[in-house]
Amino acid sequence: PTSKTLGDWPDEPPKARDLIIQIRAIAENSGNVFFGIHANQQLQARNLTDRDVFRGFRIGDVVGDVSPGYQKGEWKCEVVFPSGDDTGNRNIGVITIVQRGVRLFIKTVMWKDKR
Repeated sequence: PTSKTLGDWPDEPPKARDLIIQIRAIAENSGNVFFGIHANQQLQARNLTDRDVFRGFRIGDVVGDVSPGYQKGEWKCEVVFPSGDDTGNRNIGVITIVQRGVRLFIKTVMWKDKR
């Protein structure tokens, strides 16, 4: 696939607002989203599903730094969004690696308690 990498890897990461727009576009096709073993284990441990992650990509924001991934054209970020009503007042963080601007690799999922 053609690279659609934002920013200038590895020295100039894209702005968070540009990256979340790209993440949302990529996630429109679930075939572009891959969950690592650790992410699947964390989802199960937290009684969450891939549907929660896809919802998070629609409503969440990139929070914190965008950093280069291990491979050329990869950007690593955290997408944070509010959990569903049944889990109380908690946020969910999804460590997401945008691969060449065309795929998402979900590294892990965690609770981000509101302070």
